Amino acid sequence: MKIKAGFIVRQIGENFYAMPITEMSQIGNGMIKLNETAHFMWEKLESGIDAEALADAICSEYSIEREAALKDVKAFCAKLGEAGVLES
Repeated sequence: MKIKAGFIVRQIGENFYAMPITEMSQIGNGMIKLNETAHFMWEKLESGIDAEALADAICSEYSIEREAALKDVKAFCAKLGEAGVLES
């Protein structure tokens, strides 16, 4: 999985926002709000990573159980997929 080209991420206060800079600007009213964990996953997805490897990275970064990490990864990627942000 990989984030489609055409997004930039900026931090505003404690939050991160992914903003489309191309024809994708209609997604999420122009911005996708990311918390710290979502920002971590977004960065990994920008370079391309599968769900299993992303769950492993989350476990290493946040010291959580793998099953919980994989569940979170799948939910996050499903939302991004529904929004048309991910490419296979």
